Amino acid sequence: MVGLTDVTGVTAGEAHTCAARSDNSVACWGGNGKGQLGDGTTDSASPVIVQKPQAIGAVVQTAGGNGYTCALFANGTVACWGDNSYGQLGDGTNNIVSYTPVTVTGLTNATSITAGLGHACVARSDGTVACWGYNGWGQLGDGTNTNSNTPVTVTGLTGVTSVSAGEYHTCANRSDYTVMCWGNNDNGQLGDGTNTLSYTPVVVAGLTNATSIDTSWSHTCATRSDVSVACWGDNGFGQLGDGTFTDSTTPVTVSGLTNVTVLTAGSSHACAIRSDNTVACWGWNLSGQLGNGTNTDSTTPVTVTGLTDAVDIAAGTSHVCAIRGDSTVACWGYNTGAHGNGTYTDTNIPAGPVVRKR
Repeated sequence: MVGLTDVTGVTAGEAHTCAARSDNSVACWGGNGKGQLGDGTTDSASPVIVQKPQAIGAVVQTAGGNGYTCALFANGTVACWGDNSYGQLGDGTNNIVSYTPVTVTGLTNATSITAGLGHACVARSDGTVACWGYNGWGQLGDGTNTNSNTPVTVTGLTGVTSVSAGEYHTCANRSDYTVMCWGNNDNGQLGDGTNTLSYTPVVVAGLTNATSIDTSWSHTCATRSDVSVACWGDNGFGQLGDGTFTDSTTPVTVSGLTNVTVLTAGSSHACAIRSDNTVACWGWNLSGQLGNGTNTDSTTPVTVTGLTDAVDIAAGTSHVCAIRGDSTVACWGYNTGAHGNGTYTDTNIPAGPVVRKR
């Protein structure tokens, strides 16, 4: 067994993790019941190489959802694999499962990608957004609640720089540093001051300096130009980070968190890399996903133990993985193989994955 190196990007799904590497391959590990590892085999507690994507060209970004994964390539195309119950692979079929990657229909100008529970979206080079998959709450943003197995354009949305898909809602950061969200809003996750769902984008109230966003099951967080973080929506586990358990339909500031460079939101927790390359997490901690050596929830950020060189980070349902300065990966939290370290044992401090020899 050898270490997983040369990692350029990482994404965490429900119970699996994938990493893009500098040789244009993608390695995935963890649960594989729906084919989300992309190698046509079973669950793996150590990384396996996804079939085919490296033949398409350079991998720009990967995105992990609930039982499926997508990859964005440098030519603006996208391939997805795994669960396709709602058309979330985007290839025009509902074939239930694809164990190897299939190309998303009609996408040639994607610049970033995100995967939610059962839907996926891309920002495009013209500043618009396209989504596909499950649409029961209007999370595709096309004005309907009809599922689509090919990409549909989000209504009335322009100037988008990035997009993030949650459980049943989606949000987009725009070039004017505002944020718009659409879909389910029962916990205020659209941030417009209401609990009313919307099939088309609505503006997040009072947020005019957002530089990045990330969505979760039922809450959303944004970094701001003053390098602080604001969150809104469900707060049942303290995932808004404001020291309370009170939901908020508008953004609230995460307490005591400054100098943030990268942000990620898990199911009911969130984490941020700070300018000194340390990581702070807050919210739900049943499986140790806050990484501070405990299993106690926290309504304010706590520092991840022993991690001082993080450069990128991704939160899954109950686990988190970070890329370190040497292009290796460390993971912590719930471990159905999603840590990639050859075991299925949860850990509340970071541990590194290893690659399965072929």
